[in-house]
Amino acid sequence: SKLSSIAAASDSSNMMSLSAVVSKLLQALNNLPPPNGNLSDVEQSDFIRKCVSQYTTMSLRILDMQLLLLRCAAAGKHSANFCTPIPDEFHGEGWLGERILAVTEQMNSTELLSGQRNLHKQEQALLGMLHSLPWSGQGTLTSSSSSQKSSNFELCFDMEAIRGEPSPRFSQLAKERGVATVFHGTKMENVWSILNCGLWTLSETKFCQHGSILGKGVYFS
Repeated sequence: SKLSSIAAASDSSNMMSLSAVVSKLLQALNNLPPPNGNLSDVEQSDFIRKCVSQYTTMSLRILDMQLLLLRCAAAGKHSANFCTPIPDEFHGEGWLGERILAVTEQMNSTELLSGQRNLHKQEQALLGMLHSLPWSGQGTLTSSSSSQKSSNFELCFDMEAIRGEPSPRFSQLAKERGVATVFHGTKMENVWSILNCGLWTLSETKFCQHGSILGKGVYFS
């Protein structure tokens, strides 16, 4: 029934990408966390050990980036729409963003994987979901700063290795019209949704931030 509800949701929603559907399916198949109650101490130790065994130094950095991007999305004006995907345990009455910020305040790779404290139900669900995302343990994350005294820094997350083969339609259009490398500027609060659900045309919707002077579409430079 869990898998059926996920499949039904994917059919009825245009805002759920294939990656988001796969992530939800993996979470359901892994049964993390159990449907009733928190993990026992033994189950939790096994759960964390399983995660640790599959994390590399790079994927731990990506885990911290995931938590940062999710917190940025949660703090945004449209957190209810852009915090996708998110475990069912976070849904309920009130502001979704506030619940996410409260749960993730003390979460980081060192804290989560050290085993120094028990994780509560929402933390268990979130760690399981982050672990199951298609890009969680792959890609390359690098950072740089303009100077030692500067507080500004740049993060670069290279997803080339996990992009996979393009769709037949894309390949056909690329053959006919060629391809180009372009850039899309956005706020930090939008990156979580873009990584998981792709770029969507938001022109003439309440989510549009800078107008659509050249018509509807996703704008690049």
